[in-house]
Amino acid sequence: MTAREGRFMVGPFNSWVLRNGYVSLIVPEKHRGKLAALNAGHALNLPLKELERAYVDVEGYVWLLVRSREYDLIKHFRGRPEIRRRLPSLWTMGCGECGTNHTTSLADNSLECRVCGGGNRPAIFWIDPLSRPIVVGPCSLYNGRLVYRSYAYYPGEVLAVQRDMLGNLYATVLSFTGASTADMRLVDVERLDEIGWRRPVVLCEG
Repeated sequence: MTAREGRFMVGPFNSWVLRNGYVSLIVPEKHRGKLAALNAGHALNLPLKELERAYVDVEGYVWLLVRSREYDLIKHFRGRPEIRRRLPSLWTMGCGECGTNHTTSLADNSLECRVCGGGNRPAIFWIDPLSRPIVVGPCSLYNGRLVYRSYAYYPGEVLAVQRDMLGNLYATVLSFTGASTADMRLVDVERLDEIGWRRPVVLCEG
């Protein structure tokens, strides 16, 4: 008998590792006690095709809305988070020289490979189909993030960065709302060390 597919909110996760066709999502250490008591591991291995939406909660952890028939595998990860905002993408920090996909988090902004010392860049492996690219700016840099007005973007949400003739920063970002704000001539920027960003590789379709 085939199990019925259901929709579940699972988390919290503070980091993840991209594997072949799935992502291994890691629960923060302070939340592992409950899982240990249930004899459950502290990571959820999720096929990418089951991922429907991604969110960030008020503590900065990632939660996912998934469609799955594997209830016994995900039941211990279910929860009801206090959501701060929705994420339009998920990404890994990958090395273009040795090919390593590093354990990645929202706070990860290292452009140096921990294996070979080469250069990391975001590799976007999932894009919410309801998101779209828009141009925003002028942007500022604050606390390791690219900021437009009061909205701070993670490295994997930024598709491209440009400067105008005065040096002001503009960015092409993935967003659920808003419209492009720039129609002037802009010059591409290949990297911003201040926010741990290089022009990303997109591994999927939105």
